[in-house]
Amino acid sequence: MKRTITTLIMLSAIILNSCMNQKNKENFNDKEFEFVLTGNVKNGEGKLLKLTIPSKYPNDTLISEIKNGEYLFKGKLNAVEKAGISVVNKELNKRLPTTLFLTKDTIVFDFELGEQFDELTFISDTILKSDINLYARKIDKKYWEVNGGVWVFGDSIKNDSMNKHIYPNVKFKTLELIKNELNKKEYASIKLHYLRRILESDVFSFDYLSPSEKKEINDLFIETDTTLNKTPDYKIIESYISNFASNITRTSFKDFKLIDFNGNEITLSNIISNNKITVLDFWWSGCVPCRKFNNEAKPFYSQLKEKGIEIIGINVDRQNAVWKKSSSQDQIEWINLYAGSDSNIIPEYRITYYPTKIIFDTDKNVIDFDFHTAEDLLQILKEK
Repeated sequence: MKRTITTLIMLSAIILNSCMNQKNKENFNDKEFEFVLTGNVKNGEGKLLKLTIPSKYPNDTLISEIKNGEYLFKGKLNAVEKAGISVVNKELNKRLPTTLFLTKDTIVFDFELGEQFDELTFISDTILKSDINLYARKIDKKYWEVNGGVWVFGDSIKNDSMNKHIYPNVKFKTLELIKNELNKKEYASIKLHYLRRILESDVFSFDYLSPSEKKEINDLFIETDTTLNKTPDYKIIESYISNFASNITRTSFKDFKLIDFNGNEITLSNIISNNKITVLDFWWSGCVPCRKFNNEAKPFYSQLKEKGIEIIGINVDRQNAVWKKSSSQDQIEWINLYAGSDSNIIPEYRITYYPTKIIFDTDKNVIDFDFHTAEDLLQILKEK
């Protein structure tokens, strides 16, 4: 009884603090500043670089050509923001962009280009000028010292054991790192980066977060400078935390509008209402099991469709173009929608691994989320 009362008090505090945080959003600072990112490049003459700022992508993806061994990016922002720099390749990039934090100070970032995994990419880099980025690199090293050796198992029994005996200590050390090392206002964007990172990880699985862990994450979040409230990291974290004090489970239906291959907006509830059962299949292009399902389900799709079973592929690739290329390669026939990596659908459904498949009946009740093949779907329909 005592533990229940304590839990309710903690969750009530989360709700109150979240409301206060919403009120603080009115203080958003619209004062712009110019950022400058420049440096020397080895082995890159004439190549193109792109700088992606998540809060502005895809409208403000900036391009710079390497001339005389140098590159230059300039732009305007309202607050220090996370961005990604990468090489423009003929084929879509397999590697993630290198993360940098853009500030009003000139950032000098040198690197060498080379071939890896059949594409041109950064093989070494050095931050020569930028206090915040040098500090971010230091924090990243410490983060991996705490999290780098942690195993995540596909086996639920092993994961249960890890969540009970190993992960609590890892979570404690990680939260202590964020609390002690990122408590200054100038590090707010770095703090958001790591808060989102942990909330999207298996180690911080929602189902195993204690009330005290939820409260600590919430406290770290509400201390963050609200001038960053328009960034994807802020919005994603806010969505995760809004579920902390909710009785809604991952298996509850949440409606979203997503775009299809032709750019049309599709509402999930409209599809689910018109089928006996509907699968939400969360996937991304670099996920081998995801692509395996795409190809193995194709021969069964017409049979599934005839029996009132629909599949909705929900892609979370960072780039729309990557999704389109993978979809064309896999010749996906079912409903195929794009959410992107910064969509609130990810925290709302608490997606931390891929593929994740959730099956709803026509009344939007969950009937299964642990099947592997298209043939399994036919068996589920027989049992329903």
